[in-house]
Amino acid sequence: MGCPRSAPVLSFLARLGPAGTVLDTESPGLLLSSGGTAGPAAITDTGTAAITVWPDSRFDDPSDGFIEYRSLFAQRVLSHP
Repeated sequence: MGCPRSAPVLSFLARLGPAGTVLDTESPGLLLSSGGTAGPAAITDTGTAAITVWPDSRFDDPSDGFIEYRSLFAQRVLSHP
C-alpha cells in the first residue's frame, strides 16, 4: 500500500557547475514535473549527459486515497553553455 494522498508533490532540481556552484537562479529550482504527481527524484551522470528518474503517480487510481507511484519516468538533463 502507498502513502495517503494529500497535497501535490512537486520535484525540483538544480544544475551544478564543475566546481559545485549552482548554475540556475530559479528558486526553489527547476521544476521537474508540473503535474504534482512526482515522487523523490534521483540523478546520475552517463559521461555525456545526466539522467534523472522519478516515480510518478499520474496513472494511479485516486479512488483508494493512496499514492502508489505505479509509473517510473526518466528525462535526460542537458547542460547549458
